[in-house]
Amino acid sequence: MSKRTNLLKMATAGALVSGLLVLGACAPQATPPAATDAADASPQELAMTGIPAPVEIADRPVVYQYPDGTLVQRTPSEDQESPDYNMPAQYVPSNVVNLHADAKGCNSCHPDLGELVYNMSLEGGRYDHYDMRAKLGTNVDVNQCMSCHALRGRPSQTVEGEFGNLIHGIHQNIDGANCWSCHAATDATSTDDVVGSGNMVVWDLFKYDLLRGIKDIADEDMPDSFNYRTDETWEADKDWTVQWFGGPEEGWRDEERSDQIKAGDEIGDPEIFDNWTITITGMVDKEITWTLPELIATAPSETHVQKKLCAHNPTNGPWIYQGEWTGIPIEWFLEQAGVQEGATSVSLIANDGASSHYPIEEATDPERNDMICYELNGERLRQTTGYPVVYKAETRGANDERREIVEIQVGDREVDPHELHGNHEFTKPDVGIFDLRDGQIFQTGQPIQFHGYAECYNQEVAAVEISMDRGKTWKRFDTPDHDMERLMTWTYDWTPEEAGSYCIYVRGVSGNAWHPNGDIEYIGETTQDPLKIMVTVVDQLPEPDVVLEEGDIAYN
Repeated sequence: MSKRTNLLKMATAGALVSGLLVLGACAPQATPPAATDAADASPQELAMTGIPAPVEIADRPVVYQYPDGTLVQRTPSEDQESPDYNMPAQYVPSNVVNLHADAKGCNSCHPDLGELVYNMSLEGGRYDHYDMRAKLGTNVDVNQCMSCHALRGRPSQTVEGEFGNLIHGIHQNIDGANCWSCHAATDATSTDDVVGSGNMVVWDLFKYDLLRGIKDIADEDMPDSFNYRTDETWEADKDWTVQWFGGPEEGWRDEERSDQIKAGDEIGDPEIFDNWTITITGMVDKEITWTLPELIATAPSETHVQKKLCAHNPTNGPWIYQGEWTGIPIEWFLEQAGVQEGATSVSLIANDGASSHYPIEEATDPERNDMICYELNGERLRQTTGYPVVYKAETRGANDERREIVEIQVGDREVDPHELHGNHEFTKPDVGIFDLRDGQIFQTGQPIQFHGYAECYNQEVAAVEISMDRGKTWKRFDTPDHDMERLMTWTYDWTPEEAGSYCIYVRGVSGNAWHPNGDIEYIGETTQDPLKIMVTVVDQLPEPDVVLEEGDIAYN
């Protein structure tokens, strides 16, 4: 049940303004519809019914408290002395009264989109979806949804440009939802290319251009307190998974594994580990089969810090990770079996028939550290990672890192380096910020450290650029020592001296590329969709109007 009791007690404090402001025409605050009882409802019903109505207060923005104690104010407070809209003379908070900003956007009804989407896909749900929960604390927003469903024409649920139909269809029978819940209409006479001219726009994509009261800091007034590293690692439970569902002939194990993970079965059966076998076949002098315990006992193992990323990870997306992987180099397997003349490829085949293919010179390059791994951070792999073994391939996306390997097949397959390494220009350079919610509240005079990542797949990150005036100016921080085989993480320190709302925009700049054929396109490109997020700075921490509990995060 949604715990919005603090605000409901304040019902007499003000009224909602309905539609456009009409003097004297105010509607009373709406009562949220009754939520579905969790004991009698499927996750799908919990996710799509009983959603509390957006909360508004008549004369100021709403303050939320999340279960971990984080305070959030998503709508900026405004300068009461501003003459721009004090007509008549009394103070009118435009963001609240005219724009109804607290009743707009995904977070007005859904406090955490990652948790919402995950629970919609549990047993009984109609919308099976990849896990978007941000284990490293990145903020899931509608831009990430559009990155797959609208901008790249991913095949699941929608075709290119059809994201709007999907979302409108899901929401059309929800009480209280209307066009203005998600959209804003721009001035038909506007010439501002950023906001548009006479368009219906998605509120969450353009809100920082429409809200009043955001304070800008030009690049020359920003501090130089930027640092970066490439050796940061996380615990194994922070690793992510996206199950690459195949047809009936290939990929069935991914779907089975997905169901096991959703059921909470993260630790693999030890008997599977003890009896697992890997066979090398194809264009070799002799075929050999080993059990996994035999390999660990006899083969040379190596441990390397390696990144794991999805080539389709959107801006501020959750599908990034780095850890210490232990495994056996592919080159050792080939040496044991003896490679025949004319062999050009290595195929890694999983127990369900799914396979990945690599040029043999790449798979055996000692500079690349390609391995069949059985441990992460000194522990056996989890289901998320591909228990009991996974093929780790540097400078390639996780979809090429085949899990549950049972066969290494040497052949003469032609592997197109471009197809294998792809430029993936729709995501790179990719950037994100950890553990920061949109509108998160901080105090004046207290240092804030923004902590994030920058990734360019199979290229170096040449620089990270940060803007605190909503993209008008950018402060560049060069990163000359970035190793493209490692995930870059960065920190930026800032101490706010004045209360108000501030935006931080982040984008990456691509550097040198790695391709077997020497291809070096896209050098100097910047992130297509820069990360945009707002923080709220106050002199004294406020009392929350809405106190969210775990159930609100999971099912609303």
